[in-house]
Amino acid sequence: MYLGNQPALSYTSFAKQDFTTSATTSYTLDNPVTNENEIALFINFVRQEPTTAYTASGVNLNLTSATSASDDMYCVFLGKAVQTVNPPAGSVGISQLSATGTKDSTTFLRGDNTFASAGSPSIVDNGTATTISIDSSNNVGIGTSSPQELVDISSTAPRIRFTDTSVANLSHLIGSQANDLEIRCDDGNVQADSHIGFKIDGTERMRITSDGRLQLATTSNMPYGGNQVRFSFEFDSSSAPYYGIEMKDNGSAGTTYGIIFSRSSRIGSISYNASSVSYNTTSDYRLKNNISDVLNAIDRVKQLKPIRFNFISEPDKTVDGFLAHEVQEVVPEAIVGEKDAVETYIDDDGNEQTRPSYQGIDQSKLVPLLTAGLQEAIAKIETLEARITALENN
Repeated sequence: MYLGNQPALSYTSFAKQDFTTSATTSYTLDNPVTNENEIALFINFVRQEPTTAYTASGVNLNLTSATSASDDMYCVFLGKAVQTVNPPAGSVGISQLSATGTKDSTTFLRGDNTFASAGSPSIVDNGTATTISIDSSNNVGIGTSSPQELVDISSTAPRIRFTDTSVANLSHLIGSQANDLEIRCDDGNVQADSHIGFKIDGTERMRITSDGRLQLATTSNMPYGGNQVRFSFEFDSSSAPYYGIEMKDNGSAGTTYGIIFSRSSRIGSISYNASSVSYNTTSDYRLKNNISDVLNAIDRVKQLKPIRFNFISEPDKTVDGFLAHEVQEVVPEAIVGEKDAVETYIDDDGNEQTRPSYQGIDQSKLVPLLTAGLQEAIAKIETLEARITALENN
């Protein structure tokens, strides 16, 4: 029985191989054979008996007796080539197959060479469980015969694996387990500095790096912080108004904590309510000891040197403020960094560079000293007023 082109009653010519003989028993065939019965071997025009005079396997031909250089030896390969022709249209039907069914039924061959029942197409394993199915809506189910989506994978902890054959053992996974959805990049930890990228319209808009950084609208380290920055985003504020981050609360709570800063416990937050925002540093009395009054506040306030200036980047804008290193001598907790400090960083080309590490100021840290100085001044004013009143009464 044949499926496809029918054999025609004609044959091609036999293949012949001539040998250059020498005093040896071993020769190489042009075409591999299963055994010596697939060739006819002639030495000096006499056909040799297979097995007795020679053996053959693959391309190896071995003679029982060695030939000489004057012998004439050749072989004929006995395998015949069958020509084929196209069968007439409609001439091959289900009766030519080793199964039952109809020509147009949607059945597929099982792994055990039997057919699934007619209906929605399915591929089953060697037992009876359906492994792949297609329903009437063209939804494809893997592990389910009732797919609910275009592709529906049903299993205990189902996963999709992507293997990149250009790198040995490199694979990525998307999987589900209970309530969790997992996306694994470089699941075998084969490559260094792997990342997950999200592209829209051909441009990458978000990236999660192997060291835990989240980058929005940028694929490189930001100018300051580099690998130490856990979250960074880049935007163009020239097309104002442009909002970098918006936080909206649709609830009705009195106070909402938009950002909380913590180490072993909460140390600060940014909170808001329906009308205002608060920037909070933890100040609970239960966290403090060695509490005492601020003394000589006026003397310290007098050491502060308020100035007017403009930043180099904004030459046309004059503001009031301080020089950080001068304030550091009076209220060191208000200043971050050291005077004239520099820092090293790695640029986008992987080279180590240096740059200034500028000092910063938290001017709210000056409030306690200014309050204490004002209280001292008020006390002195009240003392002077009392003396003046006493003199006037005398």
